[in-house]
Amino acid sequence: MLTYNHSVLTNNGSWLTDGSVAPPVPSDEVTIGTQTWKKSNLKVDDGQGGIVSYHIGIVNGFDYGTRYYYNRDAAERIAGNIQGWHLPSKAEWETLCSYGLSNIKSSTGWNSNNGTDIYGFTLTPDGLANTTEVQKVGEYGYYWTSTHKDTYNYFLYCYMEDTSAVFGYSNSTYYAVRLIKD
Repeated sequence: MLTYNHSVLTNNGSWLTDGSVAPPVPSDEVTIGTQTWKKSNLKVDDGQGGIVSYHIGIVNGFDYGTRYYYNRDAAERIAGNIQGWHLPSKAEWETLCSYGLSNIKSSTGWNSNNGTDIYGFTLTPDGLANTTEVQKVGEYGYYWTSTHKDTYNYFLYCYMEDTSAVFGYSNSTYYAVRLIKD
């Protein structure tokens, strides 16, 4: 079980201090309507595989720094082990997006059609990844959901031109993870 103790993450009581884990910070939250979300993508590597990270740097005026991407199994495993938070369902993403996709998209970083980010959610176009590269940064944002369709999971994807949420499903690509409070 991964838990917080201020800004330090522990794994079953053992401190993770090797630099491979950058836990979410408790003040990194935003409440929109009745939902409380993390304002940044998950940055946890538990060492059990299914996770890739890439240093992206600055794209379209937004400093992405190092970004973490998860396959479906890793997204579910890690989100399921962070107390008080979970991988959002498709319905929870739809509720968030009902406040207007442009209102939750980051105000920089998109190739075109930046959002207004009036809520401070900062949905970024992190693209998607595989084990050798990251693709479509600045153009698309891909985020896992916990909702299954047969042997696949739904994911939210936002194209720079989109004004409403679009969902697809996959079981093999690496996407970003945002957490929602239990």
